[in-house]
Amino acid sequence: MNSERLLSFTLFVLLLVSLSGCKVSNTKSAPVIEPRAASSQSTASSQFAVEKETIRFLEDRVKKDPEDFIAHNKLAQQYLQRLRETGDLTYLNLAMKAARTSLATLPPEQNVGGLTASAQVEFASHDFAAARDHAFRLTQLEPKKGYTYQLGDALLELGDYAKDTGVKVLMETHGDLVQSIEIEKIMQAVNHPNVGLVYDVANMWAVTKEPPAEVYGRLKKYIHHTHIKDLKFVDGKEQYVLMGKGESPIFEAIDLLAKEGYKGYYSFEWEKLWHPEIAEPEVALADYPRAMKQHFKD
Repeated sequence: MNSERLLSFTLFVLLLVSLSGCKVSNTKSAPVIEPRAASSQSTASSQFAVEKETIRFLEDRVKKDPEDFIAHNKLAQQYLQRLRETGDLTYLNLAMKAARTSLATLPPEQNVGGLTASAQVEFASHDFAAARDHAFRLTQLEPKKGYTYQLGDALLELGDYAKDTGVKVLMETHGDLVQSIEIEKIMQAVNHPNVGLVYDVANMWAVTKEPPAEVYGRLKKYIHHTHIKDLKFVDGKEQYVLMGKGESPIFEAIDLLAKEGYKGYYSFEWEKLWHPEIAEPEVALADYPRAMKQHFKD
């Protein structure tokens, strides 16, 4: 739930509480609303006092032991909570400092809490690319934990952020998120009109070997864009090749997309920067339209 929705919901609840804590005097004059003392104020004050004391305790602890990475992680979480409650960006800077100090003390492999804090700080800072990268790193370090559902929360917030802009937030089927059933769970949980998928056929097939018909059957209503490329395996490693020269069912997927009425782009992806061994862009980019025309002609 994003901050605006949370604030609206909180105000709505407080309004209901305040109304339920009122009584109407039955006199001849106009009704007079007499508010009873609301317990919510004392509860909020008490919670604020506890948070303040917790922050003070943790700050004293890291002063005494600057290498206490656990305290830094907890401090980052406390600062983020204060940021959400107050909107004061000072707490964001403090949370960032705490997370960075934690990871400088102990690397992510032995400090998942520090990596989690860092990803949350980056997300709060709208550094979405860094937050995404660290979120994927978390899934690698702890594959059995439910980080995919945290990703769903992030997509939901991004979808709300993009509403009324004409922009759709699209998650690529890539990296650790290539199993169609897992992707479907995330998209069903998000269920947002501004959130969808970039279907990268080769990325998914290289890991899962799922037939395109099976993948598309699950994910078709979420697909708004595609990444198109072909590949083969050489000594057990992926090697990107020109269209139709590989082993992936790329044209099977393209035919399925066209048959089912997909209206988006068939975006050719050629990552020479990350894979210097593949053909030059001048060759691959010129070959793509030729291969596509030939396929549909046949």
